[in-house]
Amino acid sequence: MSQRNLIVKATELTTIRLICKTKECGATVEVPTERMDRAFVHLECPVCKTVLRSPPADDCFLQLARVLRDIQQIKGIDVEFVLPAPE
Repeated sequence: MSQRNLIVKATELTTIRLICKTKECGATVEVPTERMDRAFVHLECPVCKTVLRSPPADDCFLQLARVLRDIQQIKGIDVEFVLPAPE
């Protein structure tokens, strides 16, 4: 049986969504990828007010912002992410 995939180009990744997992809150925060490096300076859940940043995740968010920006600027290739498509 073959599996269907969803292919997303790096240039199509425009928003990152964080889901609060504290206190069974479940609230989401969406940040445009172009603002990730600035948005994660102080980030808290809009519902339960839990701070959503802590080492080493702080550095990971900044690295992810840089990687998404940089791979979109590579000339000669397109970078795509292949995800299993929902059924």
